[in-house]
Amino acid sequence: MKLRKYWIATITAVILSVLIVIVSMISRPDTAVPESSLKAEESVLSSITLDPVNAELDETLNYVITAGDAQLYIGGIEEEINALIIDLDRPLPYGTVYQLYYSKDGSGWNESYSVLGRSQADSDLLVIRLPEAYYYDGLRLDIDANYTIEDIGIIKKGNEVYSGKSYLESVLKGRSPIPFRHFLITLAIILCEALLIAWKLESIKATLEKAKKNKAALIRTCVICLGCAVLGYVAWVLMYNMKLTNSSSGYTIFLYIDICVMIGLLAAHHRQIGISPEKGFIIIALGIGLLFAVLEPASSYLSYDDEIHYSRALRLSYGDTPYISEAEMKVAMRGAPNQITIENKETASQYLNGLHFRERGGDNNSEIVPYYAAVSYLPAAGAIWLTRILGFPFTSTFIAGRVGNLLCYAIVVYFAIKQLKFGKLFAGALCLLPTILFLAGNYSYDTFCIAFILLGICIWLGVYQNPQSRMTGEKATVMLIALVMGILPKTVYFPMTMIVLFLPKNRFSSKASSIRYRWAVIMTMGLLLFSIAAPFVIGNNGSTLYSDTRGGVNVDAKGQIAYILGNPMWYAGILLRSIFEIYFKPSSIMATITGCVRATAYVDAQGVAFPEMAAVVYLVIVFIAWLLSYDQYENYKAGIPIWIKLMTCVVSFGAICVAATSMYCGFTEVGSSSIGGFQERYLLPAIIPMLLAIRPAVYYDKEIRLNWLKTRVVYAEALIMLIGMWPFIKCFM
Repeated sequence: MKLRKYWIATITAVILSVLIVIVSMISRPDTAVPESSLKAEESVLSSITLDPVNAELDETLNYVITAGDAQLYIGGIEEEINALIIDLDRPLPYGTVYQLYYSKDGSGWNESYSVLGRSQADSDLLVIRLPEAYYYDGLRLDIDANYTIEDIGIIKKGNEVYSGKSYLESVLKGRSPIPFRHFLITLAIILCEALLIAWKLESIKATLEKAKKNKAALIRTCVICLGCAVLGYVAWVLMYNMKLTNSSSGYTIFLYIDICVMIGLLAAHHRQIGISPEKGFIIIALGIGLLFAVLEPASSYLSYDDEIHYSRALRLSYGDTPYISEAEMKVAMRGAPNQITIENKETASQYLNGLHFRERGGDNNSEIVPYYAAVSYLPAAGAIWLTRILGFPFTSTFIAGRVGNLLCYAIVVYFAIKQLKFGKLFAGALCLLPTILFLAGNYSYDTFCIAFILLGICIWLGVYQNPQSRMTGEKATVMLIALVMGILPKTVYFPMTMIVLFLPKNRFSSKASSIRYRWAVIMTMGLLLFSIAAPFVIGNNGSTLYSDTRGGVNVDAKGQIAYILGNPMWYAGILLRSIFEIYFKPSSIMATITGCVRATAYVDAQGVAFPEMAAVVYLVIVFIAWLLSYDQYENYKAGIPIWIKLMTCVVSFGAICVAATSMYCGFTEVGSSSIGGFQERYLLPAIIPMLLAIRPAVYYDKEIRLNWLKTRVVYAEALIMLIGMWPFIKCFM
């Protein structure tokens, strides 16, 4: 019977994967230009005029930029054309952005009449498809790179530039390859989930039976949510009629409903929140996180590196293929406006939703999803994929991706807190930091790392906090999988795995299981280390994978590593000085702490940042949460020994050092005397688990009931979050 359920799970996974790939091919726009249309290309180089601006174009058509915003005007094309083909002497630098503006009937130049694209690594052709076959009275090409033109051609009206209505149709016609890689990625994900369900089938059945018995509680929660939603709508109507708000936007109505539902759920569960603070956490996390996810403009220029994270999630939602719609391309390349106003939200949404999906495709090939980071984009990619195949408009799919990221963080942390016997209130307060909820409400994978690392550490802590608990094979497996999932996207945090080594022998059922456990932890850490070294050892593209030239033109990961190995003591001094002087120096430590609490990336620059005073008050609430997170043991020896707490500090500091070193290698010019690009948010995946592990505990030999006070602390967290977010909220009132 056991073997049979695994076979059923495997066959089901294969069938589901095939269906998902087929649906993905139907929903994916066919943006590949067929070979037949390229054969119909006609050269127009001898009959057109080329007029450069902020650039020079010599007789050999060598184009050299002389100032910023270089442009090339192309005139004299007297045909109705489908596409423009520019043949260069060599491929442009990989991922170079180009934009073709077109004028129709003297309409002039603006973003609404333009096509975006990125260059390919192995092609010297720029094939730019226009939205329709038409007579364009002017074309303007913007490329921020030097190049030489060998030829310029056109595809006239009457020659197809789409190989089919969808990618599936193109595959069936034999014009495009079957996305076999997409199938393998999908199968790997579905198979893991199916086998996990088969493994825990009995537990799932028991949970469903328990849910059936508690129908009343589920129905009551649904009624409360519905009632609060109605109350929120009524509140908006009253405010609108009293002229206290002049916005009738759906986003404003959502704001009122979201806040009312959050307050209503907190009030409805006030008896349980003191006993189970994780319930208060998930209500506040979703309530506040949804404000960021839904109300922020559809722009990738709000959170740290969001254009990269969105591009990767988007590409993964298409099965790791590069072709995306014009609206998606604009957002992925920071082409959409990011002003936090209700007017911009409405205008930008209307504009982006108006860009037809199939008519104006772009290529997102510059951001290939790294194998070790793909898992962190699955929640967002899955939400984008689902809403897209259901026919939702673009802005809805963009918001859905943010919500998928937020749901993943909230649910994983909820179950992480449930693993703890003591310190739940403190853990919830730490995981509700405004910075973290802001990141969770966008496309950042930082929160994915924080959530799963925390889950792994909390499983270990839960066993340590309960003298009667034992580390079983099942717990150890889930713990290590959680740590691997949390660390793989940012493998620099691999030292955090070492913390779970410190578990006494009396927490195992036998000596043999203790030995197996420690070997499993060591092998897991070895696997994570190998994932870092593999691109350098077995590949020839390590420097490209890890170097971020935004740090300077001389950034070279391999060269920096060689420099460190040649000057280890000199670099150790730079590392320690940078960490202590910037983050842990008495004069700057408060700025570091408030930076961890209130950092909201590019939203800060728009004057809607989380106020510093609100961040200080929130820190006071966190301190109170620590005071109330007491332990209950019969004797002191049942707690975590001091030496393990010290080792936890050492390991966490080691993880911070490795993270800082990664920025020195990948973001700092070779030989620099400082570390560039290392921000406060990089401390959180190491600091939060460490604070939980080393939490000074107060021991009692009897139960002390402070549930009423704990509930008020959760209320205070929600209140200060809303007060701190007021500059943001009032933009949508």
